[in-house]
Amino acid sequence: MQETQQIELLDWMQEDTHPEAVDMMVEDAVVPFGTALWPV
Repeated sequence: MQETQQIELLDWMQEDTHPEAVDMMVEDAVVPFGTALWPV
């Protein structure tokens, strides 16, 4: 399930998103978000 969520997250971020929404999301999940994406 987590792999699916990561894929959906990556697809979502590749689209034009509102920077505020991205900031909110990052602030809500700084650790899981960062550890999931930075190594990629």
